[in-house]
Amino acid sequence: MHTKDEPLSIITFRDGAALEAIDAEIQKACDNIVDPNTTDVKRQVTVVIDIVPPIDGKSGSASMHVHFKTKLAPDKTLSAPFSIGANIHGKAEAFELIMQRQLEMPDNVRPIKKGDSGDGA
Repeated sequence: MHTKDEPLSIITFRDGAALEAIDAEIQKACDNIVDPNTTDVKRQVTVVIDIVPPIDGKSGSASMHVHFKTKLAPDKTLSAPFSIGANIHGKAEAFELIMQRQLEMPDNVRPIKKGDSGDGA
């Protein structure tokens, strides 16, 4: 814990809370790297420290704000082909195609043709 006689420092700012927050942002970036669902791009943690001068610009009460601009890798795009049709009630039903072969549609589902509303009418 710092005392009032110590000069302002990122180490002592808010009793070390700023450094803990920096560590947390670094941990987010590391977690993002090991996540198998993210892409292999550079991660970036930018620490932004805003120092606001006193109202008169010379002396008095000023403030410091620490925040982050963290850029993580986006999630990988997940995609798969699927078959779609309408069931006997006209409600759409979709079935994922597995191993690049088309699954057979259940007997109560018919393929939707272009312009078909799927309502069975």
